Amino acid sequence: MDNRGGAKQAVAHLLALGHQVLAHVTGPERSVDARERREAFWEALRDAGLAQYAVELAGDFTEESAQALATRFLSIRPRPTAIFAANDAMALGILLHLQKLGVQVPRDVSLVGFNDIPLARLVQPPLTTVQAHIETLGCRAVTLLLGLLNNRTNFKGGVELLPTQLVVRGSTAPPKRS
Repeated sequence: MDNRGGAKQAVAHLLALGHQVLAHVTGPERSVDARERREAFWEALRDAGLAQYAVELAGDFTEESAQALATRFLSIRPRPTAIFAANDAMALGILLHLQKLGVQVPRDVSLVGFNDIPLARLVQPPLTTVQAHIETLGCRAVTLLLGLLNNRTNFKGGVELLPTQLVVRGSTAPPKRS
């Protein structure tokens, strides 16, 4: 999937809302998806001239890791006004934990995830996220594999990039002015 394009869409959305200090909650370094999303986050901020204001928090794609990161996020100064999480599980963990701590999303901080899992639209506020069409990715991979196994494909290798799309919901808003 187009991890880079999706991450850049997420950052562009936050910048368009007026956020200038962003945080990125990364996935595990061994994950190609996490690395591509991280690289695109930093590239988008460098292009906007705002990389020096951004922070990174190391996550592992789990909701559990996100709870500890949400607490750590609150101690950052100056505190970022927006968070881009490398997947929805961490974004939802952050959302729920911040709410327990009295932080309101998106009034106090905007939040964007990645993958558009079904739960993303059911939480309050509904999560703004990058739709990744995981089912399409799996079906395409199985089709290619079966074609290769049965000698019924012309696929010679290379990369087939599936598009991503930002789905804007209720977890993002312009930053509040102090």
